[in-house]
Amino acid sequence: MRFMNKAPRVATLAVGTEITDGQISDRNSQWLSARAVELGYDVIEHRAVRDDREKILLSLTELALEADVVFVTGGLGPTSDDFTRECVAQFLGEVLEWHEPSWENISERLKARGAKVTENQKQQCFYPRGSKILKNPGGTANAFTALTSKGIRIVCLPGPPREIEAIWDEGLAALMRRSEVSSSRELLLLRTMGMGEGALASRVEEIVDEALILQPSVIRPAVGYRAHAPYVEVKLWADASQSKLVSQVAKAIRHEFSEILINEGEDDVADALIASVATEAEAGIRTCFYDGVTQGQLFARLLQRANDRKDETALRSLSEHCTYVIASSFEASADSLQPEAKTSVLTLKIGNSDLELVVGRGAREKRISLPKLASSLHTDRGRKWAIELALIEWSHST
Repeated sequence: MRFMNKAPRVATLAVGTEITDGQISDRNSQWLSARAVELGYDVIEHRAVRDDREKILLSLTELALEADVVFVTGGLGPTSDDFTRECVAQFLGEVLEWHEPSWENISERLKARGAKVTENQKQQCFYPRGSKILKNPGGTANAFTALTSKGIRIVCLPGPPREIEAIWDEGLAALMRRSEVSSSRELLLLRTMGMGEGALASRVEEIVDEALILQPSVIRPAVGYRAHAPYVEVKLWADASQSKLVSQVAKAIRHEFSEILINEGEDDVADALIASVATEAEAGIRTCFYDGVTQGQLFARLLQRANDRKDETALRSLSEHCTYVIASSFEASADSLQPEAKTSVLTLKIGNSDLELVVGRGAREKRISLPKLASSLHTDRGRKWAIELALIEWSHST
């Protein structure tokens, strides 16, 4: 049986002793990988090295043998241990060239903050000859990208996550999207809740096999799975020749797993509730959460989703028009928690067992029995189940 292997490959190289020493985690590789997968790339490796010239050069050499694109993060700043650009120039066999507009930008940013413009800031303004400079709206160090003699794209980015996101939005996403290879396949993602990864994958593979019998000339599409409690995601990648088969496979999965299929693609069960909170805030209605299960994780989930969407209205509504109470138990009934007329009350508590969740909206309550997969509502895994089930229930009752 033939398997598709056309997707452009991506690797990440995180530079920084603070990462290898465990002082901070490598969030950048996770974030960049997620963006790359959305565009149809295949992420093959994450690597981290300390601030060491030999290790950076060795890693670039090894990763470029396997990947079509290598993201390098960190080491573009003004200090003595920021020498990533020098290592990349050596790897490319190019000299570093001065870029005056970068210096003007740095000087203006520092003066606007009332900071002193020092000589060592100038090292951020040198780039390997032939590079394309990527503007950094979030910081002083611009990013850059260049091609090796074999056509491998090296993308060098600063270390702060918010700066990488700003550079991505400013132009890097468009550059990656325009790449001819990035359009070679598309990703279809289906998100389920209620069945273990092994059992789900076993049946999905059978569905793919059944579809291939009817289309024997089509190369088997790539199928992947991601389990992150309480969800199991099914990922189907397809190029143009496989789109019809993948559509049929997806249709069969939707039919067979209709009871556990939650959503697809970038949809999120939190979105409907966030929108409801924002709408009620505009009408002068405050939302009160009484959470006796998740220890604050539920509200953090809502804030994170609004932040990921860069939805300032939603963030303002959640921050300014919501009251969040963490409680270990509820003595009173849901309707007695209603403090005033212009308040929407949402409650969450444990029922008569460790796997019974009680989700309330105003005076209405619904008891939900969790599967054994959830373990217990007193565990982190159980709390994750509680969050998603509550979001689904509240969204349906809006």
